[in-house]
This record gives sequence, C-alpha cells and structure tokens, in this order.
Amino acid sequence: MHIITLIRKYKTTPPEELLPIIQNYDKTITTKSIHVALLALFQNHFEGLNNRRLYELMRFINTTFEVMS
Repeated sequence: MHIITLIRKYKTTPPEELLPIIQNYDKTITTKSIHVALLALFQNHFEGLNNRRLYELMRFINTTFEVMS
C-alpha cells in the first residue's frame, strides 16, 4: 500500500486508533507516542511525493495534531 492510499483510507479514523495502523504500515516505527509516530511517518515517506501528495500527507498529519490538541 502506498502512503497516500493509507492516508485516504484512514483520514477519518480517530487519532487514538491510528498508532497501531501506522506501526503496521511502517514496521520501523516502534514508538508509543502518536505524535512521534506521525513525525517518523513523514520522515520515512515524504521523498518522491509530488507537491499535491506531499500536501495531502502534511494535511493528514496536521489535522491529526489539531484533533489531539
């Protein structure tokens, strides 16, 4: 599954349910914090995205941070 497919599939999922989904998608993320997991998700998958898809990834991360605040 591509990172954008993951985002589109789980963009309405509550943030507290996202951590296991993210960890299942990217096995290198082993943290217990959703905030650190989202940062690692960005760092691991931003390369190679065009501007529209990069914006979609950043919007997903930003929306999740806002919901958790």
